[in-house]
Amino acid sequence: MSKYVVHYEMRKANASASFSKTAECETEHAAIRIAEAQGRKDRPGYDFNLKRVEKK
Repeated sequence: MSKYVVHYEMRKANASASFSKTAECETEHAAIRIAEAQGRKDRPGYDFNLKRVEKK
């Protein structure tokens, strides 16, 4: 398993906030899905925008 750092933004109209989430997963896609789920849980009603993914 590899560690990934997913950088993303949660946006709603003119409001946005940037976050990062570290996840230990088999694939980059799984790390993105974990970050998206966390972002939607923390900010319901906001849109998830992926910025970048880094493999650590």
